[in-house]
Amino acid sequence: MIPNVPPISLNAPMSLEDLESAICQSDTTSTRRAEPPKLSDYSPEEIEVINSARRRVVMDMIMTNGWKKNSMRKQKLAMHSYAREVVNEVKTSLGCHGLNITSSVTTLVIHGLTNSRSKLIENAEKESLPYYIDDLEPEDKSLSAEDRQKYMAERRKAIYNSDNHHTYFLHGHNRGRLFIFSHPALQDVHIKQWYTDESSPLFDDTLRLILATTTIPMLSMSAIGVMGAIDRYVEGRLSKSGDVLRFTGKLYADKQNAIQKAMHAALETDVHWEVMIDYFQYLHTKGMKILNDKLGLTSPTSISVPMSLEELTLPPEPENTTTPHDTAPDSYSQHCQHDQQTNSFTAWPSTVSYSESPVPSGSALALYSEAQPFYDQSALQMCMSELFAQEYYANFSEKSTCGSLAEEDDQDTFWTAPGTYHDTM
Repeated sequence: MIPNVPPISLNAPMSLEDLESAICQSDTTSTRRAEPPKLSDYSPEEIEVINSARRRVVMDMIMTNGWKKNSMRKQKLAMHSYAREVVNEVKTSLGCHGLNITSSVTTLVIHGLTNSRSKLIENAEKESLPYYIDDLEPEDKSLSAEDRQKYMAERRKAIYNSDNHHTYFLHGHNRGRLFIFSHPALQDVHIKQWYTDESSPLFDDTLRLILATTTIPMLSMSAIGVMGAIDRYVEGRLSKSGDVLRFTGKLYADKQNAIQKAMHAALETDVHWEVMIDYFQYLHTKGMKILNDKLGLTSPTSISVPMSLEELTLPPEPENTTTPHDTAPDSYSQHCQHDQQTNSFTAWPSTVSYSESPVPSGSALALYSEAQPFYDQSALQMCMSELFAQEYYANFSEKSTCGSLAEEDDQDTFWTAPGTYHDTM
C-alpha cells in the first residue's frame, strides 16, 4: 500500500511577525548559536528525524515545489516554518517526540535541499559536459584565453536559445526528428542524480513508493543542473577551480522555474503529450531498474515452468531404465496421469511476465522507439493509462504554483543572526 504522504505547502498565510515567532519560539537570545549547527550535536534518534526530514523536503522539491528562492526575509521565515512542519510530521511517524525543533534543527533540514543541489551540479559536471565540450570549444587552438572565453560565451548563448529548436541544449534529435527535453546529457544527469546517488530520497523505502513516473519538477531540476555545469565550464569556474561559480537560487531558481513552465506547456499540446508521457515513464522505469539492481531488489522478469509430463520426467540413462534421481513419490506421477486422462489438469503459464502487454505497434512509444535509439521498449515494465496520466500531470501543474520559497543560501541563516534579520538580494 502506498503511504499517504501529502506535500506540505510552502505558502505562508501568517504575518511576518507570527512566522518569526513560530520558527524561533524554542530559541532565546542566549541560545542563538555563533557556530553552524552540526548533526553530531544530536542523539542518534534525533539525527534519524533530521535526516528523514531532509529526504522529505528534497522529495517535495522534485514532486511539486521545484527550486524556490530563499534569500529574502519573508522567504526565509516561511521556509523555516515549512521545515518545522515537516519535522513535526516525521517525529510523529517515527514516534520520536523528544527533539526540540529550534531554528538550528530547521536550518539543518533546509541544508538537505542545499546539499542535494550541490550534489546535482557535481554530477552534472561529470555526466553532461563531455556532450557539450566539442560544441563549446573553438577549433582554433591558437586563440588567447580571453578570445577563447568570448567564443565559448557566444556558443553558450546559441545553444541556450530555444528558438533554434534543433540546437537547443536540452533537446535530442535523431534522423531529422526532434525529441524535446531528451538530450542524452540530460538523461544521464537525471539517472545519476536521482537513481544512483545514495543522497537521493528514492533510496528511502517509503518515499520510493510515492514516485510512479518522472515528474516535471524532477526533470527540470536535472535540466538546471546541466545548465549550471555548462556555465561553470564556459566561465572557467568548475568545482575544482579556486573560484567556483556558485549554484544558488539567486542565479538559477528562476531559470529552473522557466524550464518547468516550458515542460508543462509542451505537455498540454497534442503534438507532445503522448510522447512526453511515454518518455517520462521510460526514464523512470530505466532509473528504477538501475536503482533496484543497486539495492539488490530486482526480480526475475520471467520464470519457466514445465508444462508436460515429458518435461517432468528425467530421460533414462543408456542401458539403464531407472531414474536414480527420482525424488517425488509414485502418487505424484499417478495424480498427474489421472488429471491428464480426465482432461482436468490445469496448466500453469510457461512464463510469468511482469509486463502484461506489448507496446502497440502504432503507439507513440513505438514510433519514439523506432526513431530514438535510447528508447528501449523492453525497459517499460509499467504502463500508465492516458486518463491516469492526464490527471497525474494536471495535479502536478496545480501543485507547482505554490509560494516563492526554497533554498537556504550559504549566507544570512537564522542561526547566525544574533539580532534583527536583514533582507538580501
